[in-house]
Amino acid sequence: MNYLNGTRILLAAGCAAALAGCTTMATLDPKSDGALKAMSDKLAGADQLSVSAYRKLDRQLIDNPNMIGHASIEAHIHRPDRAKAVVRGSGEERRLYLGKDGSTIHSRNSNFYAHFPGHPTIEKACDKASEKLGIHVPMQDFLSSNPYRDFKSGSDTIEHAGVERVGGQTCDHLKGGREDLEWHLWISQSSHLPVRYTITVAGLKGKDHQQLDFKKWNLAPRIAAGTFEFTPPKGSREIEFLLPGE
Repeated sequence: MNYLNGTRILLAAGCAAALAGCTTMATLDPKSDGALKAMSDKLAGADQLSVSAYRKLDRQLIDNPNMIGHASIEAHIHRPDRAKAVVRGSGEERRLYLGKDGSTIHSRNSNFYAHFPGHPTIEKACDKASEKLGIHVPMQDFLSSNPYRDFKSGSDTIEHAGVERVGGQTCDHLKGGREDLEWHLWISQSSHLPVRYTITVAGLKGKDHQQLDFKKWNLAPRIAAGTFEFTPPKGSREIEFLLPGE
């Protein structure tokens, strides 16, 4: 019997779900509040969106040699219930399809794929994939229906750390976190879209254990028909998930 371990087949691509688990609601200063809310409104207001990014991941966070470290990421969403993410790096390519009628993860290199239950919203599908299968959906923090709420509820503190040039853009630099991690977010003052996002995990050496650089946002994309549908490639084989802890 072959199994597909969710954490191994699609490494958490980006800093997705890192803010989960905090029960407090951070209080923001006016500058941080304005920048974060403007970003959230811009992203959540798009019925469809496409984004490309590059993710750097510290090897300390990789517990299996088959995981992808540094990677390019492409994501497409169609609210409320369809999403696709592609992760490429180290000669590997993994694809994730989310839908209300069912979701699929596929490794192009091994040509194995596995299905798991669908859910009525992208957020619910992401939450269940993380909770049940150990899959962290690429850029989940920014693809929800309310990033403003999620960042506030996932942090003890959020503050405005200045105005800086990142990626050729003038950005508001927000800093937040809790006891176990610290995050930094740079939001373009002109487009109100995220430019860079980093997370440093407490107890590990070095800085910026995860860094996500957003390359291109499109909030009105022309997404090709069939983008969110998975068709098993020739010679592919369906296998089962190995649930975390098994």
